[in-house]
Amino acid sequence: MAPATEAPGDVIATARITLTPQESKLRSLLLDVARYIDESKEIKEQLELRFAGGWVRDKLLNIPSHDIDTAINVMTGYAFSLKMKEYLDVPENRLKHGIESVSNLHKIAANPEKSKHLETVTTKILGYDVDFVNLRKETYSVDSRHPQMEFGTAKEDALRRDATVNALFYNIHTDKVEDFAGGLADLHARLIRTPLAPHQTFIDDPLRVLRLIRFASRLGFTIDPESEVSVCDATILEALKLKISRERIGTEIEKMLSGQYCSSTNHTAHSILRAYYIQAMIPAEPLNLSIGWGCTRLYLLIQPSLRCPRLISAVGIMRMTAWTL
Repeated sequence: MAPATEAPGDVIATARITLTPQESKLRSLLLDVARYIDESKEIKEQLELRFAGGWVRDKLLNIPSHDIDTAINVMTGYAFSLKMKEYLDVPENRLKHGIESVSNLHKIAANPEKSKHLETVTTKILGYDVDFVNLRKETYSVDSRHPQMEFGTAKEDALRRDATVNALFYNIHTDKVEDFAGGLADLHARLIRTPLAPHQTFIDDPLRVLRLIRFASRLGFTIDPESEVSVCDATILEALKLKISRERIGTEIEKMLSGQYCSSTNHTAHSILRAYYIQAMIPAEPLNLSIGWGCTRLYLLIQPSLRCPRLISAVGIMRMTAWTL
């Protein structure tokens, strides 16, 4: 991983990465599409494209990834994808980039009930699963984890994310990684930290607590001390009960338990999971939970009255299941 360098403006630091030949082909294609759109004069501002989030984090950690989220500054993902298809309808352009066709553009419509407040598009290009979505900022209500979204800046988009290491961008125009939230330093420190104050981050979307544990489990990182304090706050547990379904929590736990470093995740995970199972998921149901996190075994005793299909799937439940972690 290249060392970070200071940069002016909203960017805290930048870094360089080396693209593979195939990644360079994708970058070249998207730069040509952006140029094509700019030259059309259909939009007033100059188009900027950034690879976002997980792909950037994994690239800096030398972890292979074929899923690339592409953030756009002044167009929706759907509008951009239509212009890309228009560009590739020209045979010479397809030949230049070695692409036969782009006919499998899958539009994901806005659906606030499923956290889809902006329409996005996903497609397969040059062997990559690429999602297109505009940069955005979020506003939360008290009783829901589903925010109202609108166009935002790169910094606003970075600060809305769950962890600083997931808030990095690769600007395809400057060929630099942009850090608006301290993610580069946290990658070096192997630290999971929220871009904004953790209490507000978790109140807005309590599921982020479990997501932080999942990333710590997957990457072998440590959760920062301030977040440790916040996740044990009673108001966060209440927000989880109010805003998050059992099934959605089960999905995160399933991913968490499959993490490479599940057995070595710090003691915070033990405390958090115990609190969330007992106080948030099933506060009125009998549950015997003992987690030797980082030690030997995880035991779960779940009563028949517990109705959580995702959780049952996650822990491979009968009446009692034991793992060697």
